[in-house]
Amino acid sequence: MKLQAELAEPEYAEQAFIQVRLAHLAYARGEYAAVQSLCQKAMTLCDAQTGLSQAASCHLLLARVTSYTGKRGQAKEHLLEALNGYRTCGDRQNIAHIRHQLGVLLEKSGDLAGAEKLFRENLPLLRQLNDWRGLARAYSGLANMAAWREAWPEAIRYYEDALSIYQEIGEELQIGVTLGNLGTIYHAMGAYDQAQRLYEASLALSHRLDDRLGETYTLLNLGEMAFDRKEWAQSGLYLQQALETAVALEAVGRTLNVMGMLARTLAYAEDREMALALLLFVTQHPACSYATREQAVETLAALQEDELLLAAVEERARGLDLDTAVAWCAAFFS
Repeated sequence: MKLQAELAEPEYAEQAFIQVRLAHLAYARGEYAAVQSLCQKAMTLCDAQTGLSQAASCHLLLARVTSYTGKRGQAKEHLLEALNGYRTCGDRQNIAHIRHQLGVLLEKSGDLAGAEKLFRENLPLLRQLNDWRGLARAYSGLANMAAWREAWPEAIRYYEDALSIYQEIGEELQIGVTLGNLGTIYHAMGAYDQAQRLYEASLALSHRLDDRLGETYTLLNLGEMAFDRKEWAQSGLYLQQALETAVALEAVGRTLNVMGMLARTLAYAEDREMALALLLFVTQHPACSYATREQAVETLAALQEDELLLAAVEERARGLDLDTAVAWCAAFFS
């Protein structure tokens, strides 16, 4: 019996490790239900003392899935569980990684001061660890914070610092993301030709690497810039591609991003009631990010509709669900 007990622990640990690896593969394929099932299996196999690292890895994966599908409260709980596990294990690299993810979550929730604080506090630990990938992520986070303040030169500097690291370590996926982020800054500055070149370079990398979520982000940005340049037909084509891809990926937050931008297009196409209903739906959805909500609120204010119409539209928006809203958008494109 003693021999069986001694053999059981490593056997369970190995099984837990296999489940975690399978969960990572499922995440890479976008099979989020499988990720949750595999992580639950792995955590039941993890011993309270020897399985902390595996359990923490499961919580990190679950945080990614729940954040991706718009459940930010659950994502935060999983991140804190992962952080506690890695602290107990003394895993400083993953502690730094989790703190960054918490910063990203705070940014999406609108706590910009809290997010910037975490990004800055992480820098010394990342430098001690020589974690170049982590440093690049932190620089990108700080660039986002600078962009919120409209401190464009600071944002460009941080994004370029991140880009140089990603190029040095050959992180092609993040090179594409960062090129797109730089494009948003030049777009905001009105340097449309420079932004277009950066967006196109980002999109080409996303295509080559089959990064479909990255594609939706760049297509959305291209749609917004075409809208700003009054190229209405081209804007609609970009937004249609972005919406179809986001829906196929079940990326709720990105779907809401596209809907918010599409509502602006609808308003100028004189379908103001549908535009208003979509904007209200987006602002009220729990998966809506702070950035998307702020933009939608700004658009609502700019439309300046009378109170009677707004009251009627609010009633219509309350009856919407995500599938119906997507069907509305699809009907507009057809």
